[in-house]
Amino acid sequence: MRVLARKGAIIGAVGFALVLSACGGDDEGDGDDGSGEEGAPTGAVVISGCNPQNPLIPANTNETCGGNPQQQGIFSMLVRYNPDTAAPENEIAESIESDDNTTWTVTLKDGWTFHDGTPITASSFVDAWNFAVLGSNAYLSSYFFDPIEGFADVQGEVDAEGAYVEGSATAETMSGLEVVDDLTFTIRLT
Repeated sequence: MRVLARKGAIIGAVGFALVLSACGGDDEGDGDDGSGEEGAPTGAVVISGCNPQNPLIPANTNETCGGNPQQQGIFSMLVRYNPDTAAPENEIAESIESDDNTTWTVTLKDGWTFHDGTPITASSFVDAWNFAVLGSNAYLSSYFFDPIEGFADVQGEVDAEGAYVEGSATAETMSGLEVVDDLTFTIRLT
């Protein structure tokens, strides 16, 4: 019994010391606490209580703990939502336009690159979306691309257990995606 009481006291003392050290401040009074101006915080702290269930591949992530880090700065997107107004704003896209709400033309901003310096082009999006839909890859979020013409041909069929039926895809690329030039691609919806 005494051993448990001592262990509890030691653990409690260590925890108390950690809490006190976290509350400590700068004794020099120069206001340099990492917050910019004295007392004015300059950033946000994000604490997540869970871990991603899959590698952080956008088309293969369909749970909150994997989606949150991707949307909080790991990847740039065609469109982002303004955190203050929730209004959509173009990020990589220069424009996304349609005259009939069926065929969309996406023009990318020039100068965007991957982390290794490789330019981001229209083919980057078209190739990634086709890869995400390919039934043999069995990506969890491939269904997001269902409205694009040719989705079913690339997705193929699944059996009663939900597994891809080998050889059931009749195409490797969606007919509704077309690269126009380095910075422009079109999307035809069903």
